[in-house]
Amino acid sequence: MVRMAIVLAVALLVVGCGGTSELSDADVKEMGQDRAGALLECQATKVANEMGPVAAQEYVNDKWAKTRKEDGPPIQVILWREGYECPEYL
Repeated sequence: MVRMAIVLAVALLVVGCGGTSELSDADVKEMGQDRAGALLECQATKVANEMGPVAAQEYVNDKWAKTRKEDGPPIQVILWREGYECPEYL
């Protein structure tokens, strides 16, 4: 399901937004699945705008797989720390 959302987000190429606040694991958990998914779509779009759709899909999928394998922070937190911020989804 999440992989499908990532693919859809990259395909849509909706214009992303900017921000300045921090995002924590707890923030993502409190969002619920719909808001967390919308945040990821915005972030994936920003990645696609920067890298192109194919490279972005590989990049985001790789990051997502790594977080699942290592039981790390949610992918939204990782992308946020890398500068792919969408504060309107907080």
